[in-house]
Amino acid sequence: MNDSFEIWRSMLREAVRMERYICFLETVRKWNEDGRDKVPLIEILELLIPCILHLENRIGEKMITTILRKALDLYGNPSKEDFIKNIQRMIQRSIFGSENAPSQWKLQYEKEPGTGNITLPAIQLRNNAARCCIQSIDKIIDYAFHSHADFATKLSQACTKYQQVLTLLTAHRELMDEEIDSFQDLIDDFYESWIDLFGSEGITNYIHMLGSGHVMYFLTEYRCLYLYSQQGWEALNGKIQTFIHQNSQRGGHNSGTRKGEKSYIYSVVRMVIRDLLWKTYDADNFYLELERKGYKC
Repeated sequence: MNDSFEIWRSMLREAVRMERYICFLETVRKWNEDGRDKVPLIEILELLIPCILHLENRIGEKMITTILRKALDLYGNPSKEDFIKNIQRMIQRSIFGSENAPSQWKLQYEKEPGTGNITLPAIQLRNNAARCCIQSIDKIIDYAFHSHADFATKLSQACTKYQQVLTLLTAHRELMDEEIDSFQDLIDDFYESWIDLFGSEGITNYIHMLGSGHVMYFLTEYRCLYLYSQQGWEALNGKIQTFIHQNSQRGGHNSGTRKGEKSYIYSVVRMVIRDLLWKTYDADNFYLELERKGYKC
């Protein structure tokens, strides 16, 4: 415990590397026992099940970013800042909040020096915020493209298909064959319309996975991808963020391994380790073992 963080980091990296190497050797040994002389790549790929929670979040961010960028391009430069303020107000009061209790969410934008041209960086949203935006996407479309009715209608139809896709994909049960076929039919309709409206600008890795049938493959194989998503890790990310905001007022003073030492990460790592100890029951086993030895816990 008296070593530096750099030594801890190098030891951890070496331990992780060794663990991976041992797992690989064990896998190769089993392949040799089965008489295989080549790496069965398809079996490895089949274990890389996509996290639908991450998929939903990233696609939601991309869709909102792409839609608002397209709407921004339709306005002249002097009007772009007004559009951003108005769309931000609408989202604060109609999607994330209400007229009496508006949200404090801000739509970030960048203004180029010299030219004054306004652009939107990629929008980043928490999963619940992205979900709210997709569920209320018609409000955003109607507000952003009120003077472009044909475009708004096509976009609304495409987003409706995607909403139906999410209903099936995030179901907390195993899907039937008919539902999986319906899932891919909806994806195909959404994908074709979305590409027709935005081209390559609207594509991400996850949208590609949907349109190419990769997600349907895993859905056919495992029936319910919700069971394999990483909600626990996403929830832990939110807990870490809250922990940092509540415990970093003094810049990490006295939070290192030695008295008076500053560390911005040490207290977070300790919190994560404690969380994992309880989630994996190692903490329970530790105290049960102490009780068996006669200690009072």
